[in-house]
Amino acid sequence: MMLDKANVFSDKQSIAAVASTVLCSKSVDLGSLTEVDSKGNLVLNDIGRSLIDLFVQITTAVTSGGAATIDFQLIQADDEGLTTNVEVLQSTGALAIAGLTVGKQIKLGLPPGFTKRYMGLQYVIATATTTAGNVFAALIPNKDARPSNPTV
Repeated sequence: MMLDKANVFSDKQSIAAVASTVLCSKSVDLGSLTEVDSKGNLVLNDIGRSLIDLFVQITTAVTSGGAATIDFQLIQADDEGLTTNVEVLQSTGALAIAGLTVGKQIKLGLPPGFTKRYMGLQYVIATATTTAGNVFAALIPNKDARPSNPTV
């Protein structure tokens, strides 16, 4: 898999924390959401209409002294720190840590409707403290959208 470092949200980021919300270590700047094309037409730049997915992989198993869950949420915000006018666009729902073992992969398609400049992830830890766990998260091309060539 080829990655663009500018599109990485978390690289072996620890998600060991008390029950709370942990923000990804880096947001992605989507730039201007609108632009004018060469013909003077207003163009909406909505990454949700592209052939890109959100990819998350557990790099260190998640553990807890209790029955912790984690909800991986794709968010957008008005600021780089992902704290102003935050909106959740996509969510995995609460996942039990028993399934968050090394190598576990989660892939979410990006929904249309991006209206804010910055996007990122938040890891919502609930029920109990996580005592270990690292995550990698990035935007990747959607390989299912690759055109096929039936003549080959």
